[in-house]
Amino acid sequence: MLIIVPIILFALLAVLVGTGLMTNFENWVYLESIEEMSPIKTTIIVMITHLGGPIIVPLICLGLFAFKQTRHTYAIPASMSVLLATFANILLKNLFVRDRPDFLQIVTETDYSFPSGHAMINMALYATLFLLISSHIKNKRTRLLLSAVFLILPLLIGYSRIYLGVHYVTDVIGGWLLGIAIAAFVYISWINRYKKSPRKK
Repeated sequence: MLIIVPIILFALLAVLVGTGLMTNFENWVYLESIEEMSPIKTTIIVMITHLGGPIIVPLICLGLFAFKQTRHTYAIPASMSVLLATFANILLKNLFVRDRPDFLQIVTETDYSFPSGHAMINMALYATLFLLISSHIKNKRTRLLLSAVFLILPLLIGYSRIYLGVHYVTDVIGGWLLGIAIAAFVYISWINRYKKSPRKK
C-alpha cells in the first residue's frame, strides 16, 4: 500500500495539474508561504534548500558508506533510493514539461517544474532511513529522535522550494508522494533480502 497508494495519488494530482484545477490553490499556498518574508527568514530558507541539494545529499550517502556499521544497513538502500528518485524525476520532468512558476524566484532553476526534484529525492532518502531505523535501532529514544529528524527535513526542504518561488505546491506534493513510493519499494526489497539480519543499537 505504501507503494501503490502514493502512485495513484500522484496520478490523480497530475491530472488535476494538467487541467488547471489546482491553479487557485497553488497561488494561495505561495502567497501564504511568503506572507512573513524577511531577509533573515529568506537566508534560513536558502540554507534549508541547500541541505536538499545535489551536494549535501550525495555527501550524506557517502558518509553512510564511510562507516562499517552503516554501510550495508543504511548506505546501500539509501543510495539506491536517491539514484532511483533522481532518474525517475528526470524522466517525469521531461514527460510533463511544466514550466516553473511565474513567482518571485529567489534562487535560479532552469529545468522543468513537475514534480519537484528536491522534494522527491529528499523524501526518498529520508523516508528510506526512517523505515530502516525501525528495523535496525532498538533504543526507543534514539529511534524517536531520528524518526522526527527524518520526517521534518523533507517537509522543510519541500516548503523551502515553494517559499523561494521555484515550485508550485503541487510540484512538491507530487515529489513527496513519489519519494514515499520509492522509499517503500527500496525498503521492502532490501528488508526482504536481509530480514534475518540482527537488529543493531
